[in-house]
Amino acid sequence: MLKNTKCLAVTEEGVSAETPEGEKLIPADTVVIAVGLRPNSREAEALRDCAPIFIPIGNCVAPSQVQGAIRSGYDAAAFQI
Repeated sequence: MLKNTKCLAVTEEGVSAETPEGEKLIPADTVVIAVGLRPNSREAEALRDCAPIFIPIGNCVAPSQVQGAIRSGYDAAAFQI
């Protein structure tokens, strides 16, 4: 978990991020973005064409605690296999 960090881009290599220490690449093959406390379906839908599989989870669907968001992400991934 990174605080005070801004995602600049998601690339094949990982996430380009702006941190308090400067810009850095965080290597990753999977990226989970968790923001906000209310559903923001409109902004989530704007990302629909950014990936071959798009499944809204967590607070994009309904406000909940982090455990609920993690579980909905797990369930979404488990059913895609």
